[in-house]
Amino acid sequence: MSAEVPKNFAAKFKDDWIMLVQQRGPKLRGTVRENPDMLEGKLGYFDRIGSVASKKKTTRHGDTPIINTPHSRRRIIRDVFQIADMIDRSDVRRMMKNPQNRYVTNFRWAFGRDFDDAVISAANGTAFSIDEDDTAASVALPAAQKVAAAATGLTKPKILDTYQKFVEADVDVENEKLYWAAGPQQWTDLLGITEVISADFVSAKALENPREIKFMGFHWIPSTRLLTDGSGDRLNLAWAETGIGVAADMDPFVDVGPRRDKQSNTQIYMEWEIGATRVEDEKVVEIACVEP
Repeated sequence: MSAEVPKNFAAKFKDDWIMLVQQRGPKLRGTVRENPDMLEGKLGYFDRIGSVASKKKTTRHGDTPIINTPHSRRRIIRDVFQIADMIDRSDVRRMMKNPQNRYVTNFRWAFGRDFDDAVISAANGTAFSIDEDDTAASVALPAAQKVAAAATGLTKPKILDTYQKFVEADVDVENEKLYWAAGPQQWTDLLGITEVISADFVSAKALENPREIKFMGFHWIPSTRLLTDGSGDRLNLAWAETGIGVAADMDPFVDVGPRRDKQSNTQIYMEWEIGATRVEDEKVVEIACVEP
């Protein structure tokens, strides 16, 4: 064979792109109360009705007891997120492939993380209560809704304490799903609890797929988005499905087309709107966990 053959070798390019490791979209979507109607107008509100107590009848033909049913509302403020990038025609020719579809996918994953961040911020952040004069008052997550770090990581007593808070608040734990977002270290702590990993307590199917863990009434979700407090303790979150309200676009706005002011190169632009608030304080618990 001629020694000149290598001159005709062609460079081989892979016809796809490797998407580097990252959280691929939202993990918390489907775990909260979503109301897309709140995307209309400047602000949205969750209107609430509080509990009342009946009065025992003590006399015949007496006056009808009239009580004032308590009404309140929580305000939701939406933020607009956007992202864009350009694709140069000459770059596409040199790469011999177009990354456009992968850019769109990558942007969608970023917006998914925005969704989780909004839920987490609403869970233990400041909510806004609105009175009859449309005056807003900031509401912090009450101390009664927090489980202290107590110099420990995630432990079975902390999980029991958290569940007890929901029961004591009369949250309908029999009919409403409870969720727990755990950081990587707490996820490891969880898998170190005998009742979670032992076949004597859970099915073999659950052991094969630990991401579908349901333990002590909670559906467990691993998350790398959770915050830490001033002491560096990881703030896990537990909530009932209707305890956090979200208004978000079902799908982001996507615009792909040439930019005349940028040499007619292709711009990929995406935008979406999201807001979240804690609807009921009693349905959210913050659990602080020490990390090594």
